[in-house]
Amino acid sequence: MELDGKVAAITGATGSIGRGIAMRFARAGARLGLIDHDAAKGAALARDLASAVGDARFIHADVAACGEAQRAIDAVAASFGRLDILVNSLWSRTPWRPLLEKDEEDFRGSLELGLFGTLRAMRAAVPHMRRLGGGRIINIAAPYGHTSLFNIADAVTVGYSLQGLTRAAAAEWGQYQILTNLLVPSLVDIPEFQQYRAQNPAYVDALIAMMPLRRLGDPIEDIGGAALLLACDEGCFITGHPIYADGGQFMNPATFKPPAEPHP
Repeated sequence: MELDGKVAAITGATGSIGRGIAMRFARAGARLGLIDHDAAKGAALARDLASAVGDARFIHADVAACGEAQRAIDAVAASFGRLDILVNSLWSRTPWRPLLEKDEEDFRGSLELGLFGTLRAMRAAVPHMRRLGGGRIINIAAPYGHTSLFNIADAVTVGYSLQGLTRAAAAEWGQYQILTNLLVPSLVDIPEFQQYRAQNPAYVDALIAMMPLRRLGDPIEDIGGAALLLACDEGCFITGHPIYADGGQFMNPATFKPPAEPHP
C-alpha cells in the first residue's frame, strides 16, 4: 500500500476533513497519531480506525495553546518511533458578520488556531523528519487564500497567511527533503456544508451545476485521495504548491441566479 511503514500526525483529526484524510491514510497503510482538542471524539475515532484498518492512537491537545503542538507531535514520534507526514487540518469557526463589525478577538481566534497552531505543529515536526532524511507537510486551508467572500474577513486572512507560510517552509526546508504543500478543498459533502446548503439551496445548487464535475467532493475518496498524492512516493517532486481539490470550482464565474437547467 502507498503509505506502508509511514507514520502520519494529523492535527484537527476529528473535523470532517481531518477525519476523511485519516481514514484514507489508514486504508493506505499509514500508522496514525490523531491530535485534537475533543477528547471524546478523538478517542472514538482512534478506536474506529484501529479496529477497522490499522494502528491509530489519539493524543489530546489544543495546538492553539503554546507548547501543546510540540508535546503532541513529540508524543506521536515517541509512540511510533518516527514521523513521516504531518497534516494540519485546523479550522476555526468564524462569526458571519461584516468586516467593520468583527472585533480583534475574531481575528485573534482564527489566527491563533489556523495560522499559529499550524506553524507550531510544523516547527515541532521538522526535527523528527530531518532525522529520517525527509518528510511531508500538508496544510489544509479554506478556498479563501486566492479569493474572498463577504462576512468572513478573518478566514480570508488565515487562508492567505497559510499560502505564504507553506511557500516559505517549502523554500527553506526543501534542502532537508521536506515537501510542504497546501491542500485547498471546497464544496465537500460534510455536515457543516450541508447545513449551509439547507439555508441556501438555490445558491449552492447553482454552484454545483456550474462545476466541471457537477458534484460535491467526498471527504475520504476525493480530499483524502488528494492528500494521499501529496504524502506518497508519487508526489515526491511537488512542493510549495496550493493544490485545489475542489472539482474545478475555482474556475467558476460569479453566480447571480441558478440556471434553469445544468449547462450542456
